[in-house]
Amino acid sequence: KNNGTMPILYINEALIHIMSIKGSYSNIKKEFLNQPLEEFWPEPEINKLVKQLNTDNPPKELILPINHESKETRRWVKLIISESVFENHEAFILWATDISSTKKTEERLEQAVADADATAEMKSNFLATMSHEIRTPMNAILGMAHLALDTELTDKQYDYIEKIQPSAKSLLGIIND
Repeated sequence: KNNGTMPILYINEALIHIMSIKGSYSNIKKEFLNQPLEEFWPEPEINKLVKQLNTDNPPKELILPINHESKETRRWVKLIISESVFENHEAFILWATDISSTKKTEERLEQAVADADATAEMKSNFLATMSHEIRTPMNAILGMAHLALDTELTDKQYDYIEKIQPSAKSLLGIIND
């Protein structure tokens, strides 16, 4: 902690690998030690993190993206944050864990849920449309059968038309459910 800036006091190889920084560990370490965190990690979220760390209630955990250039190459880190003293300096220790594969799995899962919701919505709309399209002519059949039963029919004709009504009512019951 240093007047609103966060100088890097130590950096390990794992974070350099996560950040995809090219070069030897010793050269990168020399280049970035005592430099502000924002220069090493030039992401908008890091500026927000530095501001949050300089408050009375800094976060204990944070998930941040690395590389906003492309969704395909974007990586994610989970930071565990703790206050400490390092080489006689008041400091924050940031443990960074690469959670890119977890985030990609979450994104695929979210997409699958969105696709399933869209499919369910289409199915629901289809069934609503079809039930309306079937219900209207079925009501006409029921009405005509009822009217036909009030006319002079042979016993055989009466029997046929009388069988239409329960079948049509059964189908309407299925459609209405």
